[in-house]
Amino acid sequence: MTHSSTVENISFSEMMRQYYCRMTEKNVTIGQSRWITASVVSFMLTILPLPCPEVLRMAFIGFFAFSLWKCKKNGL
Repeated sequence: MTHSSTVENISFSEMMRQYYCRMTEKNVTIGQSRWITASVVSFMLTILPLPCPEVLRMAFIGFFAFSLWKCKKNGL
């Protein structure tokens, strides 16, 4: 028995790209959406009170700054 679904089977990257296109009202590529997602995740890792060494926290902050720079460089 086959089941036809009305929901499209799209990748997570494509789903996030479509979401960011609606939020920014710009055409966002998958690469740009990955950098936006990386910025959000690294921001959350930076501000959450995780029990981790300070070196790791500095790495989170550094990656957050780097991902924001990449977003700006890619026109976002």
